[in-house]
Amino acid sequence: MRDRIGVVLRVRRIQERLAQAEAAAAACEARRASDTRVEQERAHAERPVVGLDITPLQLRVLQLQGLASYAELAAASSAEDRTKALRDTARAASVGASVRRKGAERLVEQRLESAAVAVAANAQRSLDEMAVTRWRVH
Repeated sequence: MRDRIGVVLRVRRIQERLAQAEAAAAACEARRASDTRVEQERAHAERPVVGLDITPLQLRVLQLQGLASYAELAAASSAEDRTKALRDTARAASVGASVRRKGAERLVEQRLESAAVAVAANAQRSLDEMAVTRWRVH
């Protein structure tokens, strides 16, 4: 394993892609939950209006239907809140993976820069030695 930083960089890129995929899946799930809640609100709003000549039994049926509709609406709203929290967590994990990948990229860049500086120093040293050797010979 000669290039450990390169391996770390590849792993960090994979982790970032996985985190981005999880964030995208969580965002889709949050959109679905939001659409479900909007649909439940619309269904709740479209419930029949109570007329003036209604029997107690019909009133009770409408009341129970309204309570059931409200419970479905509350469940959809709760599910939307949970999926939004999961989406935010996944998004934060994706950002964290991106930061870790960028850190590994900076390490690779620093290593390349230090290698370039070392090569330039060695080249200069070789040129200096050649100049000294030529001066001694003449």
